[in-house]
Amino acid sequence: MLRTFYLKAITFLLACLPVLLQSPLYAQVSKPDARSVGLGGSLVTQARDATAMFWNPATLSGLKDRAVLINIDDLFEFNFVAMNQFVPLLGTFAASLSRVPIDSSSVDRGSFAWGKNLNTWFSVGTSINVEKLHKGLYSSSGLGFFIGNSLVGTIERRWRTKEHTRLLDRLSLGFVVNNIPLGDNLFSTSAQFGAGYIFTTPGILVNMGYHLVKGTNSNHLGFGLELKHGVILFAGIEQLDIDRLGLGVGYQSDNLGVQVAYSAKVQELLLTLSARISPGPLAFASKHYQKGSTLFKARKYKKANQEFKKYIAYGSSGSRADSVRQLVYALDRRAARTQVVVDSLLALSKSLMAQGEQQYLHAALVLNRVVELAPGNPQAQRMLRVLERPINLFVKKCIEDGIHEFDANRYLAAKKQFKRAVIFDKNNGSAIYYLDSIEKISADMGEEHFYRGIGYYRQKKFKEASDEFRQATDYDSGSKEAQTYLERAMAKLNEQRIQIKRLLTEGKSLERQRKYVDATNKYLEVLKLDEQNPEAKNLLATLRPKINRYVSGKYGEALRYQQSGEFDRATGIFNRILSIDPSHSGARRNLAHLKNQQKEKASAFVLQGNAFRAQKRWRKAMEQYVLALEVDPENEKALKGKGELEKRLEVSGLIAQGRQETKAENYGQAVSIFQNIIELDPGNAVAKAELLRVKKRMNKLVEEYFNRGIDLYTLDKYQESIKVLNKVLELEPKHKGALDYIRQANERLVALKKLR
Repeated sequence: MLRTFYLKAITFLLACLPVLLQSPLYAQVSKPDARSVGLGGSLVTQARDATAMFWNPATLSGLKDRAVLINIDDLFEFNFVAMNQFVPLLGTFAASLSRVPIDSSSVDRGSFAWGKNLNTWFSVGTSINVEKLHKGLYSSSGLGFFIGNSLVGTIERRWRTKEHTRLLDRLSLGFVVNNIPLGDNLFSTSAQFGAGYIFTTPGILVNMGYHLVKGTNSNHLGFGLELKHGVILFAGIEQLDIDRLGLGVGYQSDNLGVQVAYSAKVQELLLTLSARISPGPLAFASKHYQKGSTLFKARKYKKANQEFKKYIAYGSSGSRADSVRQLVYALDRRAARTQVVVDSLLALSKSLMAQGEQQYLHAALVLNRVVELAPGNPQAQRMLRVLERPINLFVKKCIEDGIHEFDANRYLAAKKQFKRAVIFDKNNGSAIYYLDSIEKISADMGEEHFYRGIGYYRQKKFKEASDEFRQATDYDSGSKEAQTYLERAMAKLNEQRIQIKRLLTEGKSLERQRKYVDATNKYLEVLKLDEQNPEAKNLLATLRPKINRYVSGKYGEALRYQQSGEFDRATGIFNRILSIDPSHSGARRNLAHLKNQQKEKASAFVLQGNAFRAQKRWRKAMEQYVLALEVDPENEKALKGKGELEKRLEVSGLIAQGRQETKAENYGQAVSIFQNIIELDPGNAVAKAELLRVKKRMNKLVEEYFNRGIDLYTLDKYQESIKVLNKVLELEPKHKGALDYIRQANERLVALKKLR
């Protein structure tokens, strides 16, 4: 709508321009600063400081900070003082005091102006002026339009930059109408057209303007060259007349600007000073971004959107700014959708209220939702005030019911009632008090249910476990551990359900194949997983007559095996019957009887084994113990007797082996064998006697070998002596005498080699 207004305004001004320009008043010719003189008065598109309010208020939109400007001429007298202030989302405002010469007199002027970007390439602005000449007061206004990037040429966006990639970053167009009368008008209405183009790599500006003033239309041409370190050279000319040449130089730092220019037309030197009296736009923008981010994280999207829009309003660029623009677009769409929802909820609440008192609470709930979506909505507030009495009654009842549930230790039910109360009365003291109390109790209750759930979980009762973990999370919603175990229990329960489904399918398939026992086992497996599974119970009940017939046949078969003494077969069948029907008393009774029979038979074998053992008929005794264990594998006497016989038989074999080694004069091996026998059977007298006999033979041989070795040593037969003494070491590795003589013999051999 704002754009449509300004387009209509432009059309109207262009249509009225011929009439306005015929006003029989003074023509305004003053130039308010050194820069305008240096550029030959061609500033409709390039007034990038507070003087924009004089040339084209639309270009104020490029100033995103707070700054002051002072111009001095006529022997260092102030003739223009201005200040600008940027307000995000509203635009840039500026005010000035100036003195405008007219013939031999001068006019004091106060001005107020505003400029704003409608988008990144189009800006509008307006100004209001009050003039004083002698004792008369006059007023006028101005209206300006600008196409291009109004930031280019300001402190933050100088000419020499690689950022200006779009055409409208380099090309600018402007149109302004000044001195539109608001009452008595002093100056003639005038219009100005301008265009500028920046060559970014060398930093050159070419600026043109055409001014329509009563009787004195003029054209203007200006050039600017931006050197490094913020130094700019200006040159401009009016009407292509060398006598109207202007030259100037300016220096701009981050916070301070100085411009000096000389006008050949009036032969005066002008000095303009400007200063930023606030942080730069980037600093302001960053604060809005940080605040917007904080609000966004807190889900305060409306306020966050406002802050992000302020951030963008500073002309921020780069990937962050692009992301913020996308976010603003999304938040605007969200706000639009929210408004649609709010409108529909308000319509619904009206409809509910129209249905009578029975729907008042429903309507109040809907209106509370409206307040959540759009805090401060006046229509919702008015409707809630109408519903105040039924709401108060409902809150009172919720509090009473909540206290009743609390006193009965039904804390979750009480919590539900108190939460209903605070939906309509967020500051209700009783509800808040009880909710705080329940919160403290809930931690203990949640822990109790959690540990109970752990117990069920370990027993693989996943349904019961999931119920307990769910209650734990109901009491303590912040318990991550309970939530984790709830998810695990649910996953296990799901696996269990899949397994149950598979077992039921397999059981039905076996039933169709008339494999009733296998089918029954499948259904029993289901009941192990889910004791109350109705389908498995029904299927088992249907199979019961068939299973009974099968069990009866097997029972008769087991009895026959029992009578014939085939206890293993009978036991196996009785156990199978009990796996199908654990309550079968006959199978259980006969299985117990079988066990007694087996024990009796095993005892008889043990007695026979003991008799053979007393006769030292070891092999026969071993056979009897083995038969006893075949009948009764857990018979302790048979196990003990068999173990002792195995040890005795093993020892007997080892004694024979030791004697063979002794006979072969392998005395070291024989000693090792007899020592092992004594470790197995410490009381074995035979092994001890054999060990003693072997050691005596060893000692005798050691003595013989040692004496022979000494004899050979004394005869200087050192090599033969060493061979014999090594035999001593084979029998007794630590024999000190043999070791000493071997060492001495080796030393003698070495000495003899040296003599030779």
